[in-house]
Amino acid sequence: DASVVGLAGRATALGDAIALSTKRLQQQRTEQRVLIVLTDGVNTAGVLEPAKAAQIARDAGVRIHAIAFGGEGGGALSLFGLRLPAGGDEVDEAGLQKIAQLTGGRFFRARDTEALAGIYAEIDALEPVKRQGQAVRPKIERYPWPLGVALALGVLALLLRRRG
Repeated sequence: DASVVGLAGRATALGDAIALSTKRLQQQRTEQRVLIVLTDGVNTAGVLEPAKAAQIARDAGVRIHAIAFGGEGGGALSLFGLRLPAGGDEVDEAGLQKIAQLTGGRFFRARDTEALAGIYAEIDALEPVKRQGQAVRPKIERYPWPLGVALALGVLALLLRRRG
């Protein structure tokens, strides 16, 4: 519910995103460096070209798995219940294939949510996690209900004590 589609704007700086992710992964003390890119592949903003960014990633030991989505008549892809604009008919599959091939990753084409789930399962099999990641716990406060019940019981006990 907290996700906002289009928060970063309508432009895609794919090359810059790959380069920044590579830099972030280089700072991690891990041997397993994998980047998953879910995009239409069309670079419409940024300074760095995606192919050059892929070379930088390759040199840093980062493997990129590229997932293309969009196209096919300007429809929309439903991703986890969110409708994502397909961005028209333009999808740069050739560019994404080049990025994946250059870095030793794989290229995938997602046409719907089911295909995307299958792709993520396949990537999971290709890139098994060698160590457990940090557990993520949602920060949803649940104390008001038990506190309210305790407060109501306390007031009820106080009233019954005064009457009795």
